[in-house]
Amino acid sequence: MKTMKNALLAIFLFGGSILFLLFIGQNVGPTSPLFPVQRLDESLLYITKRTPEAKVAYYQYLIQKRFYDIANVVKLQHEDLLVAVSLRYSTTVGKAVQISSTNNVHTSQLKKELEQQKKSLENIVAHYTSIDKRQKYIQDAINYIDIYERKL
Repeated sequence: MKTMKNALLAIFLFGGSILFLLFIGQNVGPTSPLFPVQRLDESLLYITKRTPEAKVAYYQYLIQKRFYDIANVVKLQHEDLLVAVSLRYSTTVGKAVQISSTNNVHTSQLKKELEQQKKSLENIVAHYTSIDKRQKYIQDAINYIDIYERKL
């Protein structure tokens, strides 16, 4: 009986810890030490999406989050994180496009959002000097949008 109680307590503590981390992971930014938890949270939520439409919609949500990550890193001048957040953004856009094109998912809203984000990213790049190499990472994201938009 004591073994059963210990096992149930362990399961309860483990499950509670996972739920706590998932709750925290939803609201952290790239400057937070808990940022890696967000990836776990996103992966677990993605598993719950069963249809290609639901997966694309979820990726649209993630694309918006990634876009805000780029904007916040630039605003807060955490350029050391610029490579990571811009690559995450581009990768997420690519995954959304791959799922939508493979499954013939209607993507007019995704196209519209990408076009708006592309303009915003172009405005961010315009504020860097030509000597500053950091704008290259944002320019790469813009270039990936161009490539991915052609596949939609």
